[in-house]
Amino acid sequence: MGTSLVVKMLSFCDNIIHNSVHTCLRKKQSTMKKLLSLFVIILLPMGLVAQKAHNFKLKNLNNQTVSYVELKGNKLTVMDFWATWCKPCVKSIPKFIEMNDEFESEGVQFLGISIDGPRNLSKVKPFAKSLGINYPILLDMDNNVMTRFRVQAVPTLLIINSDDKIVLFHEGYKPGEEKLIRKEILKLLEK
Repeated sequence: MGTSLVVKMLSFCDNIIHNSVHTCLRKKQSTMKKLLSLFVIILLPMGLVAQKAHNFKLKNLNNQTVSYVELKGNKLTVMDFWATWCKPCVKSIPKFIEMNDEFESEGVQFLGISIDGPRNLSKVKPFAKSLGINYPILLDMDNNVMTRFRVQAVPTLLIINSDDKIVLFHEGYKPGEEKLIRKEILKLLEK
């Protein structure tokens, strides 16, 4: 009877250890998946910097098809991906309107790229008018351009130099970040 009890206790302990190891491994796998996802989200756009911005065509608010090459700036092009339903976008756009006013004469072209889908398309023009957007707005309804530039969230801002190289990729917006973007534009204009 004593041997039987010892065998049962050893078997019980083995099950506890086995289950603990599997639970620990599952937690480690889950943590690794989360870290890998974070790595992809953070570093994927970084790989985009210094890559060439290729031409694309989208419709503007007047339903005319226009190309990036037709609209890009002589020195810099600032592309702002946004949506009408995006609260940070509503806060950032007035700052970009101010920057457009400041830098337009220096060869900097701002482009607003709305990622609103077909259901929200009717809201884009009134939205732009209410904010006083004074630069071209393009409609990326199927998110092809957004995907091409690896934009994962809005707002996202890209700065492209005259050689069509992406020199800045900035995701999100918090009040005050426009000052950093403005400094970056000034620095790039000096080159």
